[in-house]
Amino acid sequence: MKNLKNKSRFCRIAVLLMTAIFLCTYAIVPALAVDEPTGDGGAIASSKFATGTKALINDASVWAMVILPISVTFLCIYFNMRKAAAEDEQESKAWNKKIKIALFCVVLGECAAMLVNVIVSYY
Repeated sequence: MKNLKNKSRFCRIAVLLMTAIFLCTYAIVPALAVDEPTGDGGAIASSKFATGTKALINDASVWAMVILPISVTFLCIYFNMRKAAAEDEQESKAWNKKIKIALFCVVLGECAAMLVNVIVSYY
């Protein structure tokens, strides 16, 4: 009974985290990433290298925010299938640990991508 209660709590936390990531990805970050000119940055700021690097970093962080949840969703599905096929409890615990690590990594990756996106929006 305790294991079922912990599993239910873990599922609720995972759903809340994925909802928060979705909202941050598609609602908050695009609102923050508004390009407003703040003044003349000089010759370096208007150079092709600087603008291209800024665009590259911005595009990479947006793609990371899109690809991370999708790939971790497929990983969690795979890990759950392997956990269901596990024959003993020890193997099942190992797959649970991998699921938790994957969810932690997606949260960490989304936070890093959002931070990079916010920092780049100031330049």
